[in-house]
Amino acid sequence: MAKKVFLTLFPLPYWILIVAGTVLGFLGDDFSSLSNAFINCGIFLVAAKLATIFHEIGHILAAKLVGGTPRRMILGRGHELYRAQIYGVRVVVNSSFRGARVTATFNHPSFLRLRYAFYMMGGVLCNGLIAFVFFSLFGFNFFGANDQVTFAPASALYWPMHWDC
Repeated sequence: MAKKVFLTLFPLPYWILIVAGTVLGFLGDDFSSLSNAFINCGIFLVAAKLATIFHEIGHILAAKLVGGTPRRMILGRGHELYRAQIYGVRVVVNSSFRGARVTATFNHPSFLRLRYAFYMMGGVLCNGLIAFVFFSLFGFNFFGANDQVTFAPASALYWPMHWDC
């Protein structure tokens, strides 16, 4: 059951792209561009799913911060694959992970619009904070060979070489 839920959240073709890109990288410089393309696509697809999950967790945390009660987090659409109660929040994983939602209630009417606005912004704030921490830790080089701004997640595989430790 855990394998089915994991492969629903992060489908097998994503992992095949990453592994194929890694294998192509070991075949030499002739395949380096294709290797980077596969790795970048695979990492992007996995990161997009992770970003959705963290986005919804951001809504939950924001609701708790402003005194709301998060009730449920639903990941995906379709028939239900998994249901659990985690820290008082019902978590449901459905068969097709294309989107998600969180429901929360606010019992006290004081500053309700402001609290609801913060709850709504919680997902974006969480994604922004995680992106800031991730980029700060791994020190991606945003500039390519021509000093043009680029972004290549495959460069994360080589991050220790760029640190001045």
